[in-house]
Amino acid sequence: MFRPTVIASLIIAATTAATTAAHAGPTVVLDPTELTFSLAAERVDTDKSIVGSYRVRVHGLVVANAGQISRNDRLEVEWSAGGKKLDTVECTWAGSGDQAPFNCESETRLDAYGDVTATVRYTVDAEDATFVMSTHQLKVGRFWNWYERSGKRLYYARYQVVPLDLLTSGIVWHDDHGAGERRVIVYGWQSANGGVVPEATSLRCTVDGKRLPDFDASTGDSLSVETSDWRDPAVNERIPQVRLYSVWVQRLQWGIRADLEPGYATGDFRVMGDNPGAWSCDLRAKGKAVRTFQFTVGANGLVARHPEQDAGLALPGTERMIDVLVPDTAPDPYVDPAQTRSGGFWGQAWHTPATGERLVPKLVRPGFEAAPPKGASAGAAAKPAKAKAKAKRRGK
Repeated sequence: MFRPTVIASLIIAATTAATTAAHAGPTVVLDPTELTFSLAAERVDTDKSIVGSYRVRVHGLVVANAGQISRNDRLEVEWSAGGKKLDTVECTWAGSGDQAPFNCESETRLDAYGDVTATVRYTVDAEDATFVMSTHQLKVGRFWNWYERSGKRLYYARYQVVPLDLLTSGIVWHDDHGAGERRVIVYGWQSANGGVVPEATSLRCTVDGKRLPDFDASTGDSLSVETSDWRDPAVNERIPQVRLYSVWVQRLQWGIRADLEPGYATGDFRVMGDNPGAWSCDLRAKGKAVRTFQFTVGANGLVARHPEQDAGLALPGTERMIDVLVPDTAPDPYVDPAQTRSGGFWGQAWHTPATGERLVPKLVRPGFEAAPPKGASAGAAAKPAKAKAKAKRRGK
């Protein structure tokens, strides 16, 4: 979802300025809640077979934590596998200033699957300076669709990014909502079958082990980060779909009571600054925990920066990484502890190994398969890290 420009409090702004490394041009970061890596399906049909491939698509939002984004600045994504560069995708802007949406569309057909690397680079035009914004170690799943030739059932490959590391990625946003309201919003991801996800209605929290009265939770639209949800159940029982969710913790304000507008500091409103310490909150649906959020609230009533942020994880100014745990009662049909252990936020490696170990779920529900079924065409079973000719745009 596209969010309005954040108006940070003086406390948050000072903290961000003190911990952001300086470089030429604006200090820019990717907003993980707006980012998607997806694969546009391509196919070549002949009398004898169908061969599948894909083109890379990347969509997102660049946020300037300091300075301004220029329309003349440039963004590109390099796609590689096995140490070999397969494609460099140039992106186009749809804005400038404090934040700018972008879109990247490859014209090269690829069939690399398994471990791939996406490197996002930003060029400051005024300085002719290019730097790496982020590096993403992604999993590309290879699945199989079927067709018939001469009465025989054959198969061709379909591909999609399988970002199950996102299940244990999460942030809290200090939302300066306007008119003095300071909302606490949690963003995270869950896996689903056919887009069906549980509707969470409450948040049960403890602070330093002491239970608070439950909060009502309003979950926002569940948005798929995949472009399609197709399957042949007889062939693929596990076609993963990952969806972004948001949780508005109702009647909870960030900050301290003395700084709030009177209407939000009285009555049944609660204030985070009244309960500094270690928070652990279960997001609940039908009486069962579907996620556990853990974070620390300081005496200023703000969620403290996560050690990963201090170690180098770049997030927009008022966003704070939190620990997200997948409990045994979570309904997610796909859970991959190995992806959680290695990184988060679209495959960004953890800066401290302890983070991954702390978040690893006990559940193991693999989300993709790579073995071709009997009858798969030779083209579909091509080796990873192979680039193909430039694809012709549809309609040209």
